[in-house]
Formats: sequence, C-alpha cells, structure tokens
Amino acid sequence: MNDKQLVALQAAKYVKNGMLVGLGTGSTANYFIEELARLQNEEGLKITTIASSPISALKAQTLHLPIVSLEHISHIDLYVDGADEVGKW
Repeated sequence: MNDKQLVALQAAKYVKNGMLVGLGTGSTANYFIEELARLQNEEGLKITTIASSPISALKAQTLHLPIVSLEHISHIDLYVDGADEVGKW
C-alpha cells in the first residue's frame, strides 16, 4: 500500500453517517472515493457526496455513491483532496 492510499484510508475514518462529503480529484481522492464505496457496501455507511470535478463525479456514480450538485447544498461536512506538492512562499 502506498502513502496516498494510507492517507485516503485514514481520511475515510472521519466520515460518519449522514455527512455530505466533498470529493477532490486525483489519485489520493480516487482511493478515498473507493474506500467510501467499500464502507457503503460492506458497512452500510449512509452519506451523500459532492464532487470537485466531472472525473470525480463519474467515479462516484460508477461506484454507486449518492451525489448531489453544488447548487443543491448549503454546506459540506468534510472535503478530502490530495496535495502532490507543497511549497513555501
């Protein structure tokens, strides 16, 4: 298991039933989305998601995660994305 997978699995531990979860884009977010789908299927997790991109929305839909569009929400409980590079200005 690589570092991005480990981060995604750890982030998924913060997700609780009833949350609206924001889905980032990229490899770490993909692992996170996959883990949410696993939790939904195997442990009965009940969440709704919102995606930051069409790519993430398609992945969530493919894995049967409930997804809403931005104009239908007033808040996000948790948003998970990745960071491939961090710099100091």
